[in-house]
Amino acid sequence: MVGLTRCKSSPAVTAFKPEADEVMQQRLRWMIGYWYGNQPTKNGGRKQWIIHRTADGHFTITFKVDDPVEGKIEQFESGVWGVSGKYYAAFTTSIGSAATIHSTPPLKSSLWDIYRIHNLTENELHYSSVETGNHYKSRRVSADFRMP
Repeated sequence: MVGLTRCKSSPAVTAFKPEADEVMQQRLRWMIGYWYGNQPTKNGGRKQWIIHRTADGHFTITFKVDDPVEGKIEQFESGVWGVSGKYYAAFTTSIGSAATIHSTPPLKSSLWDIYRIHNLTENELHYSSVETGNHYKSRRVSADFRMP
């Protein structure tokens, strides 16, 4: 029988993750609501989005892309989101266009997004994709806001 032993070079770890402190709770509260982003694409086009994050951990997002290479695209996604430390995670569970929306496979890695939060206030969010390095900025908007 093979026994498990602790490697002598392994550092000690906490037994359990501590409860979120007030800073973490504030970060979560600030991210709830409607947020709008509008940035240039690397091809000289434009990418816009509105994301709605709810207090129960769900999100919906609408993208509008007008890119000389990619063309004009409008895409809808929904899923679950959360924050841990300075990281924001989103998992897309459905994706589609105005005509069709379909469920996504749970183990498709391109649908799991991890972002580093660089700056978050009640009205502004600056974050970057851990995978691509792309930086994003968005601002809080009202529920009736529409993309130009």
